Amino acid sequence: MARVTPYAYVASGSPVHALGAGPKLASLFVFSFIALSGGAAGLSASAAFVFLGAAFARLRPMRLLAGSSALVWTTLAVVALRALDVSAFARSGGDLARIIDREGLGEGLLFSGGVLVAFAAGSLLFATTTMTELRGAVARGQRAVTEPLARLLRAPGFLALRRAARTIENFDLSLVIALTLGFMPRVFDAWEAAADARKARCGSTGVFGTAAMIPLVAERLMDLAAETATALEARGYDYQVKK
Repeated sequence: MARVTPYAYVASGSPVHALGAGPKLASLFVFSFIALSGGAAGLSASAAFVFLGAAFARLRPMRLLAGSSALVWTTLAVVALRALDVSAFARSGGDLARIIDREGLGEGLLFSGGVLVAFAAGSLLFATTTMTELRGAVARGQRAVTEPLARLLRAPGFLALRRAARTIENFDLSLVIALTLGFMPRVFDAWEAAADARKARCGSTGVFGTAAMIPLVAERLMDLAAETATALEARGYDYQVKK
């Protein structure tokens, strides 16, 4: 079966694809926050909303969790550290049942579930929204905030703040955010390429094989960042604020 690329766009004519990028981006932040801070009720509601969105987007629910294996192991480690009361180990005589912090275990499981729901929500966003749509939504939000603010700073009573108004007008926050969001799928692409290369060369698997991939992926991501910067410069993007 073909490998599913995490956080990759999936073309479709579903209602979720047709929904504006702005509402989807806002929903990502809102439901991720609720999943991480709303307790069991917030986690359940957010998970139901995300997987209902996957159904409307004609995506298999498990597709939203593609590429999350490393995240799962990390969160399980956090759960274990949160649940075990190491200080009670000596007093318990090695009785594991007596060194488990039940409250900590519950909090760790809620945190782990919240992280996975936030990951799935991000996967749903990228599977149904192109980067062009995302940048357009961020740009509209930026203009809605910066244009009234710049007009206020240019008012006669704020002559000393006109330079700040120019700074606000010239800073392309939408491009910065779009590049940041757009880099997330590229992280998974770089990781999959490194994993395929390791498999083709019969490299070691498990924890040590994964650890060996980290510097290779980091190097590739730095190359991608440099390529992005070069492309922006070639298109005349000025990083300096205009005077």
